[in-house]
Amino acid sequence: MRWHLDPINVNEKKQFFKDGFRPQILHISPKLKIPLICMEQGQMIPPHPSGAGVFYVLEGSAIFTVAGEKKDPCRMMIENNNQAPIIK
Repeated sequence: MRWHLDPINVNEKKQFFKDGFRPQILHISPKLKIPLICMEQGQMIPPHPSGAGVFYVLEGSAIFTVAGEKKDPCRMMIENNNQAPIIK
């Protein structure tokens, strides 16, 4: 199976909200979901059930907490143990 995704200009899709983040789904298929999550400084994603994922920070940095372990501020996180990270 070969995937084909049209190019997406994320700079055109970015939206920030003071009252919390609102994910925009850039692509969804049976095997792949690509949300764009724009967060203001100090906002966070609380713990929640999730599948595997790749988190790539385009601007700034994020602190990821996975299974109670806090990761250093970083720009990319790959999670594959079905425990969604807490993102700050």
